Amino acid sequence: MKIEIVQPVKATVDHVITVCTPPQQIAWIDHALGNTMEQWLTFEALSDGRTRVHTWAEITGSDPKFSPSQYSEFVRAFMRQWYDSFCAACDQLANGEAIFA
Repeated sequence: MKIEIVQPVKATVDHVITVCTPPQQIAWIDHALGNTMEQWLTFEALSDGRTRVHTWAEITGSDPKFSPSQYSEFVRAFMRQWYDSFCAACDQLANGEAIFA
């Protein structure tokens, strides 16, 4: 999978799936801006029918354009926006709503 980022800096993020055990977990490694990130997602079915999604990531490498704290904050903001959108789309589907209207 590739993700193209256009702001705040233009970049392409290449992902390689390393673990996929539905419905429990998925993991991948991605490369972007001179950094490598390993990310894991776990899925926990809750008794009320909802699903808890937990994610964590480890980042290695460095790009002279970013300090480690700048890159970490960039990734944190990107992931927060992406997962907030993912949660909203899942909620819409659960409520029987179209997500791309």
